[in-house]
Amino acid sequence: MRQKMRAVSIAAACLVAAAASFVMAENILGTAGGDAQQPPPPRVVDQLSTVTAEQTFESQEPAYVGSIDGIFIAPTTAQWPSADQAANATTVAGDCSATTLSGARALAFSSDLTLPASFKSAAPPVATECGGQPSGITWEYSLTGAGGIPADIIVARSVSKALAVRTTKDHVLVETIGGREAIVVAPTTPDGLGQTSEVVFPESFGMTRVHAFNLSRDDLLVVAAAVSQATQ
Repeated sequence: MRQKMRAVSIAAACLVAAAASFVMAENILGTAGGDAQQPPPPRVVDQLSTVTAEQTFESQEPAYVGSIDGIFIAPTTAQWPSADQAANATTVAGDCSATTLSGARALAFSSDLTLPASFKSAAPPVATECGGQPSGITWEYSLTGAGGIPADIIVARSVSKALAVRTTKDHVLVETIGGREAIVVAPTTPDGLGQTSEVVFPESFGMTRVHAFNLSRDDLLVVAAAVSQATQ
């Protein structure tokens, strides 16, 4: 039951674009899978300190707030358009629950999502519905990331068209990945150590999203390319 509730929480978080803090907490505290993580070596601690300093500096820059290809990006849900805020309020009110994958087949991939063997499935796919309608499907993967620290990757197909992500204009890019246009919120450093990153493919129903923590830019794009192919 605990695992099921955790899975539903992940799916709902992806619907409202609030998975970042959850994923970061799991990796740093070592709660993923119930196994405690060993403290990172001094070299990694130093690298994390450098990344933290860079992020602190960037936090003083104006945050990006705007819409790209129909996807609204802002630091908080309070800055979302009213329709997206209303959908978020429904989720927070608890009007979401787990459903079967067949019940959410309208949000399923066009073909199987296949990642390289180094990416391991961390949990079974989870589908949710809100207000009796399919709202999302999530897949969770793990990989040995920067500094030997586990990386978490959540792939989600959801009806949401907004992200609660704090980033700056310089880090919001539009790239063609696997033949599809995507919004990329890249990590500050190429190895992605201690950072979150995003790739979003706008969809007619909402979005297909790759959310990652502690994942390098190269590996992020590997996942995004596979996701792109699965949507076509």
